[in-house]
Amino acid sequence: NAEFSGTNFFWHKQTLKGLLTEEQKKCLRNWVKLDREEDPDKYKDKTLRRTYGISLENYRDIKESQNDTCAICKQPETSFNPKTKKVFELAVDHCHSTSRVRGLLCTNCNKILGHAKDNKQILESAIKYLDK
Repeated sequence: NAEFSGTNFFWHKQTLKGLLTEEQKKCLRNWVKLDREEDPDKYKDKTLRRTYGISLENYRDIKESQNDTCAICKQPETSFNPKTKKVFELAVDHCHSTSRVRGLLCTNCNKILGHAKDNKQILESAIKYLDK
């Protein structure tokens, strides 16, 4: 039987080992999807803690301190997810060498830093280029 009872850890462990049948994997995906829809904050908090070492409460505090705007351009996020048609959340910007969270950025500013590989010389060169 591919139903979940209270043994979700067991199921996840078996998935990692590759021991679940296709029917059980489908059941697990459906369960996770329903659980995520029921409590999206739980998943957001878990992802933030795992990825950046901050809680959802920390994220919300940073967002409030930035007046719900990007730390660089000072504008609210306007990019949207093409699948859900919802505006993205501000992205957590962090130093890749220290993992320290610097602030929250809109999609465009986050991409600027990412494409420049957080390299100040590239960004300074871009500013000089724009000044021409």
